[in-house]
Amino acid sequence: MLLVMQRLLAKVIKDIDMIIPCNNKSEKSIGLVLYILAREFLKAKGIKKEVTLEEFVRV
Repeated sequence: MLLVMQRLLAKVIKDIDMIIPCNNKSEKSIGLVLYILAREFLKAKGIKKEVTLEEFVRV
């Protein structure tokens, strides 16, 4: 059964470059992941813009 699931998963993700496992049960956890992605994207592109967690998560 495990081998069947691995083969199925391999077919599903063949065109995906990266998978980021995360908790998606609440708005705060999704916002945190988006914040981290945005911050790292800006850093990788060399863009000098500060993003705050409050922009992505309601406090």
